[in-house]
Amino acid sequence: MSEELSEECCAKCRFYHLYARDAKSDFLGRSCVRYPPAHFLGWDFDGENKPKKPEELFWLWVSPAVAANGWCGEFSPRKHHPLMDLPLTETSLLGRCQQVLEKNDIDTIGKLISRSVDDLLRLPRFGKTHLSQVLKMLKKHYLSLADNSTSTDPTP
Repeated sequence: MSEELSEECCAKCRFYHLYARDAKSDFLGRSCVRYPPAHFLGWDFDGENKPKKPEELFWLWVSPAVAANGWCGEFSPRKHHPLMDLPLTETSLLGRCQQVLEKNDIDTIGKLISRSVDDLLRLPRFGKTHLSQVLKMLKKHYLSLADNSTSTDPTP
């Protein structure tokens, strides 16, 4: 079930920040950078959620974690979504799907979401399996493909 985002939610706010947790995580960390990060003493946990030795404490700078559909009352609209310039190579799309898209000059999230389902299915060697990967990846980030009336596909 797809969740609809409200007009004033974290994902549409200029203070919403996405960051990669690791190379394979598909850029899923989310935080609010409205105010400076908090500074506090932290430590690593062992496998049982117990702190390690006290001498392993270290200082952390942390911004609050947020949900894409969250809301705090200090919303400020974003002019440019943070993912638009993200290369497809930094997403969860599999290599073959990325290659087909890149051969058709679709190498960023912004270029991808400007296309419709029909546009993508007209690409050589792009089929329903690739489309499924694309839709799944976009859904994670509350993004979608253009509808057929607003796509920017240069071919008739």
